[in-house]
Amino acid sequence: VAAASIQMVRLNAQGYFLRYMGDLGVGDDTFISESLDYLNPLCLHQSKETLGNIFKVVGSYNDLGPFGCADERVFGTSCSGITGGSHPPWEPSIRYQYNYERKTYDDWATHDDLIKMINDFGTINGQVGPSYRNLLSSY
Repeated sequence: VAAASIQMVRLNAQGYFLRYMGDLGVGDDTFISESLDYLNPLCLHQSKETLGNIFKVVGSYNDLGPFGCADERVFGTSCSGITGGSHPPWEPSIRYQYNYERKTYDDWATHDDLIKMINDFGTINGQVGPSYRNLLSSY
């Protein structure tokens, strides 16, 4: 496995001991090529379906057009338009697509599984217990 060689060094400032630090060495072309030589044979044989769904949260701190608090809250219809309310209401399915940007399988997959998971967790209203554990284990 290609890994950075970490050495512990003693850091002095103006001749006085300040602290110990880790020196990671240089992340040069040699390190990168060694990493790729190790990782490529492991990854190339995997099919697309072995990697899970990855989403990047793009949300906002409040409702603004299709954007909203993307902290796994259930979205409702948003009536606020970016252009002062001139846009028709934003349906929840569209809002999830704006707030959770798909990073894998964007050419063929939908947001349906993510929406179902967020809605399912929204139904238990933050209760921690058997219902939460059962729901969590189903995903």
